[in-house]
Amino acid sequence: MATEDFFIIAIEIGSSNVTGVAAKKSPDGTISVQAVHREPSSSFVRRGMIYNMTRSVQTINSIKERLEERIKRNITQVYVGFGGQSIYSVFNKVNRVFGSETQVTKQVLEELWNENLRMDIGTKTILDTVPQEFLAGKEHTLLPEGNIADRIEGRYLNIVARSSLRTNVENCFNEAGIPVAGYKLTAVSEANSILTDSEKRSGSVLVDFGADTTTVVVFKDNLLRFISVIPLGSDNITKDLVSLQLEKEEAESLKINQGSAELDITTQEEANYIIKKLPNGNDLTRKKFGETIEARTKEILINVKQQIEDSGLDMGSLIGGAVLTGGGSN
Repeated sequence: MATEDFFIIAIEIGSSNVTGVAAKKSPDGTISVQAVHREPSSSFVRRGMIYNMTRSVQTINSIKERLEERIKRNITQVYVGFGGQSIYSVFNKVNRVFGSETQVTKQVLEELWNENLRMDIGTKTILDTVPQEFLAGKEHTLLPEGNIADRIEGRYLNIVARSSLRTNVENCFNEAGIPVAGYKLTAVSEANSILTDSEKRSGSVLVDFGADTTTVVVFKDNLLRFISVIPLGSDNITKDLVSLQLEKEEAESLKINQGSAELDITTQEEANYIIKKLPNGNDLTRKKFGETIEARTKEILINVKQQIEDSGLDMGSLIGGAVLTGGGSN
């Protein structure tokens, strides 16, 4: 978070909106939000990937100007949050055999770190790396420096994505002329902020149910263990409703105001209730409307469940359960 006279500025690139936040940090460390401005991004962001540079730069500058008006000061640097469909995690091990009992030094750990970063991931790029437990001899430890062992095994969780995902974001802010203090993966920052220390320790899943994507983040024993992005989100529900002969704006409005993730109809009269007369002469009933939303929601959650299984951790070991966030979670 970029600080300017105790102000913190952040801009998050989402598939439905770009959101800017200005907050003020007090001497005691508390943070109070001073301004929030949000503008639609669906015309230049798809599944987290920026595909129109001109419109994205215009929106970023517009948000910066609106925030400056609200806080009555110039913004000279920001933190940037981003995500995207191509993000996923890869576990990697790097070994070093000493041959005899040797002290693990900072230099050895740096060498392991650099070797991990040379991991072959094809055309992808490493966005971030989270060290896991090291194995120093036969001892598992998070802080191996200084341990005496005949070998050391570094274990790392690399978060990777298509190179263009971050490059496009960087190019936008460069073209907008806004210095960036740091880039943050939105889903990881959300998980660190939303999940409690107890949930991270006992094991929890954060499910960020967005417009174009749903991101699954798994924590266990206070460490990030897995991240994956599913190319499905709440906009898919809107598209399903549009296929029933609704206009997109109307489908979105009905979804938000009357939609439910689970069909909950108790009487035949309620099931047959006509929400709208469709252009093809058919009726959109409460039952058909509810079944359409429920079917897509179940598909997304089945994919979430599969990602949790792919993490190598089952829900039985994730005592903290699942926490939902994002616009689709509503």
